Amino acid sequence: MAILSGAGTQARRPRSGLPRVVWQTLRPTSWNIYYFHSLPSAPRQLTDGAGLDYDAVLSPDGRWVVFTSERSGQPHLYVLDALAGGAPRLLVDSSCMEDQAAISADGRQIAFMSDCSGNAEIYLLPFDPSATQPLSKARNLTHSRAGNFRPTFSPDGTRIVFSSDRDKSAAGHAFFSFARQREGDLYAMDLDGSNLQRLTNTANWNGSPTFTPDGKSIYFYSNRDLKVGPPQSPILAQDGGCEIWAMNADGSNQRRITPVGVEALSPTVANGRIVFATRSTYKDWNLSSVALDGSDLRRESHGDTSFWNPHFNASTQALVAHGLPPIAEQSQAVEAVLGPGPLLAPHFPIELPMPDLPEGAVMLYPLRHTTGLCPHPHRNEVLTTIEDEEGSRLVHANFDGSHQEDLFFVPGIGIVASIEGRVRI
Repeated sequence: MAILSGAGTQARRPRSGLPRVVWQTLRPTSWNIYYFHSLPSAPRQLTDGAGLDYDAVLSPDGRWVVFTSERSGQPHLYVLDALAGGAPRLLVDSSCMEDQAAISADGRQIAFMSDCSGNAEIYLLPFDPSATQPLSKARNLTHSRAGNFRPTFSPDGTRIVFSSDRDKSAAGHAFFSFARQREGDLYAMDLDGSNLQRLTNTANWNGSPTFTPDGKSIYFYSNRDLKVGPPQSPILAQDGGCEIWAMNADGSNQRRITPVGVEALSPTVANGRIVFATRSTYKDWNLSSVALDGSDLRRESHGDTSFWNPHFNASTQALVAHGLPPIAEQSQAVEAVLGPGPLLAPHFPIELPMPDLPEGAVMLYPLRHTTGLCPHPHRNEVLTTIEDEEGSRLVHANFDGSHQEDLFFVPGIGIVASIEGRVRI
């Protein structure tokens, strides 16, 4: 994946004649932030427009929403006023990526992940929604060569729990020779990064920890019981087997919470229930909940929009999540898999400064597709497959999907029509 310039060095619209970087991406057309006054209720959309806004959290007083946005070409943290409205404002300025924010219970500190050290680290910064702060003011808490993700504060503000793969090595994937399988566990540390404690030690991944209000228990997702075998869904990488688990704050008494067979991610504790994201089909997600002991499974979001990563605010009873907006635009990619939208990802192409190159920059073209792309070596044109329930077509089109010309059709073949074969170019 290309590394884009940060908010401090904004990417520019491309000039002609620059070198190109063209790659295949599985990203949706758009994600927006949604605000639920309560569950179940119809949400209010807080962000709008093409591009990806995600991983939203509410400040303890319920006023501020901090979220990740790729509107500048790279993930950065933004903040908006959930009560007064207005445009989002950049929260942390850097040439790197920032994501996965968490705000302390007293509203004074924000923890997040950044890759400025060369890998994913946990950083701590005073929370000031009225100003854009440079990343240089933040403190790196993990200083690890491994990946460190998804921090969350203990309710008393003394500890941070996060996931990390620091004690696990990447291994080859059981079925896909081109992929590497990573495993990770949950860890706790003090606010200065000291007193590191490993809380889980299992196969596969444990992530997205969240505390109960009394600080005595932690809920998280885990796919430790994933059965090794052929993928069961048409979306191969989504066959994750993730479930919601619970444990005491010291890592003891680990137990599964969600029913067997329910795919579950990103738990948040809401009024004595655990709200999480789950799939109703291989591609459609919703918010559901269970009681703290895993009983009484309920669907909390309704309609055609998929939602992920809920975050509940106890003071206002509100919840935020990111989800797919309605998109009527025809797709040039695999619509049934990636959702409708154009072949070229929104906000692109962009010009990325590259001082070491003779031209001083390159142009970036991420094309939304699962497989089967052949870009022209000089022109912004591509041969690509378009798949639906009937089969696969090979077409010639511009990068933006315009001037589409059908070359031939293969019935019954494709990831949507059949998982037995693909048309590849």
